[in-house]
Amino acid sequence: VAAFVKSVPKPVWLISANHGAVDLTAGAFFIVLPYPKAKFDLSYLEITAIVLVNSLTASIVQPLFGYICDKKPRAWLMPLGCLVTAVTLPLAIFAPSYGIVLLLIGINGLGSASFHPLGAKTANLVTDYNRKGRSLSVFSMGGSLGAMAGSVYISALMKLGIGWHIWLYSLPSIVVALSMFRMIPD
Repeated sequence: VAAFVKSVPKPVWLISANHGAVDLTAGAFFIVLPYPKAKFDLSYLEITAIVLVNSLTASIVQPLFGYICDKKPRAWLMPLGCLVTAVTLPLAIFAPSYGIVLLLIGINGLGSASFHPLGAKTANLVTDYNRKGRSLSVFSMGGSLGAMAGSVYISALMKLGIGWHIWLYSLPSIVVALSMFRMIPD
């Protein structure tokens, strides 16, 4: 195990942690949905619209971010995307209206979409040819672990009620994003 860990470049581990922090939302998102449904007495069609907005902005927009980052590297999008996802999900929980929930979930999806193409590209670029498979698998694993942890983490926080402690959801992502900002060369 130690040899494997050492064989993956250190930046890949940090990018993988960033991937996990971004994908906390992927796990937390569906756990949070019953809250706006009850708070705003939403129909299933209105809940479906929230899921649709998330899917459109988090997935369908990714190729656009990939295209933009291929034209000119924008490494700052990785930690910025992480911060955006960290803040917008709790904001959506406290949103005063259904329209604001939709807006925040859309922004959240854009944060996720901005990270993924550049994160995968950077993990690939910082790894030599003979280690690309293991580095990209570590990158992918980070996202999967984040999605798994997100559902458990937000569930534990919401079990305590809806209050200031919901902001603890953002803490891991903020720490990782700040570490990523420090890694980016000037």
